[in-house]
Amino acid sequence: MTAIEDSALCANCGTSLQGEWCHVCGQRRLEPGDRSLSHLLLDWWQQLTSLEGRWWQSFRDLVLRPGALSDAYLKGQRKRYLAPLTLFLLINVLYFVRAPMTDFNLSLLDQACLQPWSALVQTQVSARIAPEMMACNAPLRDAELPRWSELSAHYQDIADEVSRSMVIAHVPVIALFLALLAGWRRWYYAEHVIVALHLFAFFLLYAVAILPLGLWLASSVLPLAEFGVLLRVLLLLVLLAHWTLAVRKVYALGLLRTLLALPLLFLALGISHFAYRFVQFWIVWVQV
Repeated sequence: MTAIEDSALCANCGTSLQGEWCHVCGQRRLEPGDRSLSHLLLDWWQQLTSLEGRWWQSFRDLVLRPGALSDAYLKGQRKRYLAPLTLFLLINVLYFVRAPMTDFNLSLLDQACLQPWSALVQTQVSARIAPEMMACNAPLRDAELPRWSELSAHYQDIADEVSRSMVIAHVPVIALFLALLAGWRRWYYAEHVIVALHLFAFFLLYAVAILPLGLWLASSVLPLAEFGVLLRVLLLLVLLAHWTLAVRKVYALGLLRTLLALPLLFLALGISHFAYRFVQFWIVWVQV
């Protein structure tokens, strides 16, 4: 007797069935007709469209309903959306497949000349390319500094890859500031991490898709040479407004706390990004 014919037991976990669905693992009772090709194709299609439906609903509400995903998750309504980390990783795939944002993978020249720790970086670089010497106040011509050129190119290749894995490091810092903002709620830190994941997921989606798309669409109507700065400011306001509305919805903030939330969040983003750049240099440097 096959597993399908023995319909009194769940074919997946062996539990005695009391209806169409197993109360232990959730699998539906298997019937002889489930072995047909048409059923297999229908089952595949239903699973595919169901998953895509969750993708679509998650992405749609992340963009158009600020705070809705975090609010639903924290209230225990977790079936309709992708899990926060899953959604973040899917958006991070967009960051993987497009050219990395230069702000997240600084060049070796930027690290050596434009950061508060640049003197330390210059010491490391000069020791590596000796007898060549780099100088930030002089043009670095590749033909005249072949060791520098080779080192900086190798550094950039590794920095591109490291940045794709490290961007999530901003989330714990943002979550810490959220905990400070809403400390009276006595939430678990992990619950603030959920909110931070959704906020930073939107930030990444904004940076890799929404902002470029907005600039591209506007360029077909407006001359960017004249309105480029204004347009970027307006698009930045979209990000600011989204984060503000999201935090207000999730934490049910009053007007005063809402006004404090935005600068506090961007302070968190600035601090995390400052630390990120420093740590990223050393992670890349030991691999160069």
